[in-house]
Amino acid sequence: MALKILYSFFTAGIISWISIKPLLYLANEFNFYDNPDDYRKIHDRKIPTLGGIAIFLGWLISISLWIEFVKCPEIQFLITGVIILAFLGIKDDISVLDPLKKFGGQIIATFVIVYFGDVRITSFYGILGLGQMSTWASVIFTILVFLTIINALNMIDGINGLASSITLVGAIFYGVWFYLIDQNLQHTILAAALAGALVAFLRFNVTPAQIFMGDTGSMVLGFLLAFFSVEFIQTNAVNQFHDYFFHSSPTLAIAILMLPLYDLFRTMFLRIIRGKNPLRADKNHIHHLLLRLGLSHEKVTVLLVLYSISSIAIAVLMRDFNNHITGVIILIYTILLNILLRYLVNKKEKAQN
Repeated sequence: MALKILYSFFTAGIISWISIKPLLYLANEFNFYDNPDDYRKIHDRKIPTLGGIAIFLGWLISISLWIEFVKCPEIQFLITGVIILAFLGIKDDISVLDPLKKFGGQIIATFVIVYFGDVRITSFYGILGLGQMSTWASVIFTILVFLTIINALNMIDGINGLASSITLVGAIFYGVWFYLIDQNLQHTILAAALAGALVAFLRFNVTPAQIFMGDTGSMVLGFLLAFFSVEFIQTNAVNQFHDYFFHSSPTLAIAILMLPLYDLFRTMFLRIIRGKNPLRADKNHIHHLLLRLGLSHEKVTVLLVLYSISSIAIAVLMRDFNNHITGVIILIYTILLNILLRYLVNKKEKAQN
């Protein structure tokens, strides 16, 4: 069974790798490019946006070969949700999709896995003094969690390699944890397939990028990260006497996603207080601030990935503390780093004026 983890990783990687060249050909043939004609764009040449298809195909074909669906029946609904989002993303990457239609598709995909797959957060685990939720409260709350993560990852996908690297870190953590705590290994195989597809994609996405993942990639990755996060929280809850039990599993899941989540809420808050539409894109994301310091795409990605790894390390080291303490520590850590970044940017811009 353990060999299937390796098979899953390499199958996904190979499929993704060999998919890139045909996708580059299609992009060139039909002009499926992300053109640098928008003030928000930070690349200076036309780049194909079909890379998410390679990630999707690698992951899907790999798990179709190596997953034992009878051991993990919710995966069929996970696949359904991923396919819905992939087709929405392809449509949006080829010809811009109406935002309301895209959001509606996200709701449908999420409802499938939450309601039919029964992948739900059933309790607040003492956060703010709250405990168990009713079934429908659980469904609605989990759908909101999925939608938030999907769109947070979509918004952080602004420079080469960032969204895919953040997801890769999450996939590795979840894959290892499920391997240690869950004997049927199906979630580990899922994570290994995702990691393999991402490693192959990153080969073509590092600067100078040959291809972008587009909305196809960012929505699929956000959906899968949300799935792993919910399953991690719920699986952890029923393994309270296991050596790898976390007293603060919701906070650890947040730590894995802290960068995209913090950037999402930070950016929307700044837009609101400046009287702007919170949904209107701009160039005030954390990665934009780092670029304004003169750092390259590669350095920005490495720094932000190191931040994510350090946040996870803090949460792991505080595994025996409750959610409130761990959450506050990680939030303070994140805010302090953001204050430092803003200070450095302001200092540099004043020196230039």
